[in-house]
Amino acid sequence: MIESPSVTIKSDIPEDIFIENLLNMKYSGVSERYILLCISFHAMANSWDIDKLFYYCKLMGILK
Repeated sequence: MIESPSVTIKSDIPEDIFIENLLNMKYSGVSERYILLCISFHAMANSWDIDKLFYYCKLMGILK
């Protein structure tokens, strides 16, 4: 039997440090699409509730 490949996403950084780094990246001119991708992967890896993800996206000005 052939096993299907799998992907594992691990996130070992504390939430407050991660969000602070994303905010620094945003105000340094990094694309909002890249920041959204990063926060989305972090949210999936840590099983965030959708409300928490929206809260941080609004905090960073990604969602209005």
